[in-house]
Amino acid sequence: MLSEKKIGVLDIGLSTVMMLLACYDKTGKSEIVNEFGGITRLGFGVNKTGILCPDSIKKTIDTCNEVIRLAEKEGAEKIIATATSAIKNVKNKTEFLVGCQANFNIFPNVLTENEEVKLIYKGATANYADVDDPIIVIEVGGYNTYLAFGSKSMLIKPYVLNIGMYDTIENSISKRLFPKLFSPVKTYLKEKFFTEKNEILRWLEKRKPLVICTGTLTSIYTGIILRKSIQNRSDTEDRICSTRELEHLYKRLIRRPLVVSSKIRGADSERIKALPAWMEILSHLLNLLQINEFRLTTHGLRTGILKTYLENSSIF
Repeated sequence: MLSEKKIGVLDIGLSTVMMLLACYDKTGKSEIVNEFGGITRLGFGVNKTGILCPDSIKKTIDTCNEVIRLAEKEGAEKIIATATSAIKNVKNKTEFLVGCQANFNIFPNVLTENEEVKLIYKGATANYADVDDPIIVIEVGGYNTYLAFGSKSMLIKPYVLNIGMYDTIENSISKRLFPKLFSPVKTYLKEKFFTEKNEILRWLEKRKPLVICTGTLTSIYTGIILRKSIQNRSDTEDRICSTRELEHLYKRLIRRPLVVSSKIRGADSERIKALPAWMEILSHLLNLLQINEFRLTTHGLRTGILKTYLENSSIF
């Protein structure tokens, strides 16, 4: 294990706060040591009100304080903090950012949507440097879905779809997630993803892509497959999954949620609650893109931030 220095990457999203802790050396080589965080729902209701709820701000700042203390206790000498692009237009964005500065002496860098997708792609493809196939990266988030395509060395085009796990639960897109002939989520994606879908299919020209799915729920999904709570990143990393199996497990989960949830005891209840929406959005996207197989990765935005920082930092 690398042991020269440790660095923490704090990712403040609309639904979660996550800290990635990594070791690195003077060559820029890094190794992930730990990852932890919690669900804070900073963006709850923001689509309707245009403001961040004071209670959610407090919970998010408190959680940030906690994970920063844990990272420093584990030896992190520096913390890089970023906040989701989704807060850039909220009316009380400054109140939240200044609150972060006042409480833990870090002013988070608010990413743009374009930066987010690029960083997700960079992180998700980190372990696929030897792949020559075209690559598609998908992350179904709390309130947005990120999708990008390209190659091992270049992202060609990113997309941000305004649909996510909590959005489908909280809003009228899909009040109840049951397998019906009519799926509001499917209809929404067919309408809103039509141009992008055709653009990707034309680019593929019938080539088989490597499809990589990342995000906070990939390990929970692996837990359903393995019927256990995930403790090791290697359980999820590069796991090959089928779209048909995803659809089958989705139907099982919504029919018998308590039975399925009991098989992955220890998993966060909020993530379990959001999992059906994650599975539904992902399965419809894969079907629209005519994809039968995909891989899971634990790497994404935070790994992309880490790699970008180490590549561009002047601290060496």
